[in-house]
Amino acid sequence: MGVFFFAKILTNQYHQRMNHGYIFDCYGTLVHPISNSGAKEFLQTIKANERYYRIDRLMTTPTSIQEHLASDSFGHIDTITQSHIINSLQKDKTTLYDDAQRIIKHCIGQNIPFCILSNLSADYKQNIEELIIEPYRHYHDIIFKVLFSCDIGYKKPEPASYELAINFLQSKGIHKDKMTMIGDNPKYDYLTPLSLGLQAKRIQRNKKQTDINPQDIIHNFDELMS
Repeated sequence: MGVFFFAKILTNQYHQRMNHGYIFDCYGTLVHPISNSGAKEFLQTIKANERYYRIDRLMTTPTSIQEHLASDSFGHIDTITQSHIINSLQKDKTTLYDDAQRIIKHCIGQNIPFCILSNLSADYKQNIEELIIEPYRHYHDIIFKVLFSCDIGYKKPEPASYELAINFLQSKGIHKDKMTMIGDNPKYDYLTPLSLGLQAKRIQRNKKQTDINPQDIIHNFDELMS
């Protein structure tokens, strides 16, 4: 009886795991910048030109920052400043958090479907692809999918961006109420997903006080695997 009971518990845990899926944010959640001086310089420049409101164009089109600068999308910026920004952007790099590496390997190893949903300009795609897609290319579109706003034409918190992630997980047999969004932004990665009927957790690596339900907070991905 004891062996049967133990086996039943393991079977239930297995099915619970197989019937769950994740939607991960990217920046601040899975990856963090090693250097981002180019991005900072670009943002400071367009703020000075009072064209910051056009930043959405970067997130929802495949056009690079260099192409936007050349077309004066953000106002006239002299060629020397443009060149300096582009050179700085090329040096911007990100890396995976150690626990993010572990959760990705865990999900792939346990056949847990997940989607990465990121507000990202085209300039940073290659770095993210090298970190996440290339090492696991055989599993891309099978166990996981990466959705960049610059590719899909929508950005968080637009509902259409989440729907694409939801559709992918549903195609893997995951019911909507078994999907959990995890990210560091309280609006984009917690409140909006909840309003769409998803489960949500905020990853809060700095452990600061917050008004979010403590049960919906994790401080690293190892807590999901414990």
